[in-house]
Amino acid sequence: MSFFANKLTELMKSHDVSDQKLADDLNISRTTVLRWRKGERSPKLNKISEIAKYFSITPEELIGESSKKSKENLSPNQILVASHIDDDVTEEEMNDILRYIELIKNATK
Repeated sequence: MSFFANKLTELMKSHDVSDQKLADDLNISRTTVLRWRKGERSPKLNKISEIAKYFSITPEELIGESSKKSKENLSPNQILVASHIDDDVTEEEMNDILRYIELIKNATK
């Protein structure tokens, strides 16, 4: 299970928040919360911020980045692109995405 899934489960338990309560408060389905907690899906960047605010922690703490040093600082555009790639993307699909990005970059040179 992912760090996020474990952290979300831990936070919900410590704050006595049910799946349905969190779903209602974040205006999402209960199934979405269950998938997050099982590690089947990950929330988009905007939902990570909402969840962190809901539990009064930072987004970095929620996803396990508070103690890790980033090898590079990502630009807002890189974060935006990354937040739109689902966890269930295959390696082949990811390679296609990276090739497309390189194609776009080379076309603008």
